[in-house]
Amino acid sequence: MLPKSYVVFKWVVYAIATLFLCALQSLLLNHIRVLGLTPFLYPVLPAAVAMFEGSRRGTVFALLFGIACDLLLPAPFRGFFTLIFPVAAFVAGGVAERLCGESLPAGVAAGELSAPDAFPLSLDAGDCVLLVSDGVTTGKDDRWVRKLLSEFDGLSPQALAAQVLQESGIRSGAGDDRTVIAIKLDVRK
Repeated sequence: MLPKSYVVFKWVVYAIATLFLCALQSLLLNHIRVLGLTPFLYPVLPAAVAMFEGSRRGTVFALLFGIACDLLLPAPFRGFFTLIFPVAAFVAGGVAERLCGESLPAGVAAGELSAPDAFPLSLDAGDCVLLVSDGVTTGKDDRWVRKLLSEFDGLSPQALAAQVLQESGIRSGAGDDRTVIAIKLDVRK
């Protein structure tokens, strides 16, 4: 959780950006015509906030900003900005969360980051292999998974997988899909 002073500072910055954008729009952009059209930047602000804050907080900001714009600006119909800005923010926030989130879909990252980790490994009878998806640790510290594996008694790989899933749910919630596969090699031929 972020310190309260950081959260306050962040929203003060958003408020200053809002005032700056409103001043830019009314003092400069409203007097410029490009192909007979006036540049209109107000929808950029809710989308940008949603990209930084996520869909939920961004949509709330967009709703409040849309109400203010509906009260102060001419629109095609009453409530236009209150309807359009939250939709734009929700879409922008969702796209940003998917593309810039902690766990990208496999193969999306460019370069070395997208290559899978591959290394040779010799297993002996009694060894256990634990495979977990990115949602289990959400890119954070995974020492707790290593600890559970080192404490594994070797009796039930299914119980180990269930224990890792349970602990993952406690630590990171159900925000991402989580998969755990535990394999115990009983006999080596």
